Amino acid sequence: MTSRDLTENVEQLQVFRSLLIIRDKAVTTLARLGERSEQWKDLIITARTHNVAAQPTTFGKRIAMFGEKPTVPTRLSKISSAITRSAASREPSAPRWTPSHYLMATHPK
Repeated sequence: MTSRDLTENVEQLQVFRSLLIIRDKAVTTLARLGERSEQWKDLIITARTHNVAAQPTTFGKRIAMFGEKPTVPTRLSKISSAITRSAASREPSAPRWTPSHYLMATHPK
């Protein structure tokens, strides 16, 4: 095992862990948007169309619209599928290399 092999494995693990963090933060954000939309569901505000005042709506509905945009679920789905692919690509039979394995391979006794 070369140092580049080790670097590539570490980089893959870093990407995998960062995807988990991004997914968790996105889910938390959507949950908070849901809480806030429920909190403000009765507050009437003026909706806007082309930056011009339009019919009344509620602040809760406006907040909920951010979580319902078509790009949000699509991106969250892409992140989840990338996590699934990454986890599935790891072969359970493959040896797990640790720093001690690397030292033993590069500096035999």
